[in-house]
Amino acid sequence: MKLFFSAVIFIVFIAIATSCSTSKGSNSIAYIKHGSSFGMCRGYCYNEITFTKNEKIAYNKAYGRTNPEEFPDKMDTTSLDVKIWDELVNSFVVDSFFILDERIGCPDCADGGSEWIEIGTKNKIYKVTFEYGDSLKGLDELLKLVREEK
Repeated sequence: MKLFFSAVIFIVFIAIATSCSTSKGSNSIAYIKHGSSFGMCRGYCYNEITFTKNEKIAYNKAYGRTNPEEFPDKMDTTSLDVKIWDELVNSFVVDSFFILDERIGCPDCADGGSEWIEIGTKNKIYKVTFEYGDSLKGLDELLKLVREEK
C-alpha cells in the first residue's frame, strides 16, 4: 500500500510539473494580436494585426474624429510563414505575459496613442494595453517582431 501511495504522489507531481507553461513557445497559443489606436486622429487610426500559425489578418478602421463612412473598414488576410509564427511564440514567456497588468502607464493620454498585445490560448485570452511605442519588460523581442510585420 505504501508503494501505491508513493506511486500516486509521484504521478501527481509529474503531471503538475509538466503542465506548467513557463517556457517560451507554448503550443497552447492560438493567436497573437497587436494593435494601436489614436483618439485624436483622422483616418485609419485603429490598426490591428492578428497572427495565427497559418495567417496574418490586418484590420484597419476609422477611429477618433473620423467619419467611418469616409474611411470604411479594411481587412486583409495573407498567409503566414510558419517560421515567423515560431519566432513570435518563441520570443516571450507566456506565463510572464499573463502576470502583467492589463493597463500599463497612461495609454493615449494627451493623444500619445495606445498599443496592445493580446494573447489567446485555448483556455485564456489576455490583453495588455500600454503607451504607444513603449517597451515592456520581457516582451521587447515580441514587440519588435510584430511592429516589423505591419
